[in-house]
Amino acid sequence: MFLYWPFLWHASHGRFAWLADSLERIATGLDRLAMLVRGLELPCVYAPAGRGHEIVGLAASKKLGLPLAPWPAGGGPGPGLVVLS
Repeated sequence: MFLYWPFLWHASHGRFAWLADSLERIATGLDRLAMLVRGLELPCVYAPAGRGHEIVGLAASKKLGLPLAPWPAGGGPGPGLVVLS
């Protein structure tokens, strides 16, 4: 996961970080996510293009029992859960 914080003051006018998590922590996060969205009746899980997004999106869709949908090429997506990694 690559993060950029433009609001922190530094000579580079921003901060960058590479973060990685273990499979166990990702699984725990998906378990907690499932508890949060249980009653929302979401139609699908969106995963933007990219290997990491697609892998975590597929895991979330299987965990939640929802279809995985690709990120729309034009405009924003409809109702659903957006998963990023």
